[in-house]
Amino acid sequence: MPEASVKASSLISVASTRRSGRDFFKASASTDQIDRIMLSGGASRVDGFHQMVQERFNAPVEEFDPFRAVTWDEKKLGDASTMAATAAVAVGLALRKASDR
Repeated sequence: MPEASVKASSLISVASTRRSGRDFFKASASTDQIDRIMLSGGASRVDGFHQMVQERFNAPVEEFDPFRAVTWDEKKLGDASTMAATAAVAVGLALRKASDR
């Protein structure tokens, strides 16, 4: 199978999974309007993924930046933007307190 076909097939599979998440949102939320979609994780870095999600769900798509509100010393730790897409869970866990559930 050509690389473009494999990529397209993978993107459709991921989008279908996201669609079931949207369906859950629509069933449980007080509104069915999606104002924006925030993407994170490795799949969010795949070429064409942002555009495909935007077209499928008819909503603006942004890349989630878990470092937006975190003080970051670039001299010591480097450029945070290179790892932002895959760091959301780690940053969230690091910001928790021992008493959080």
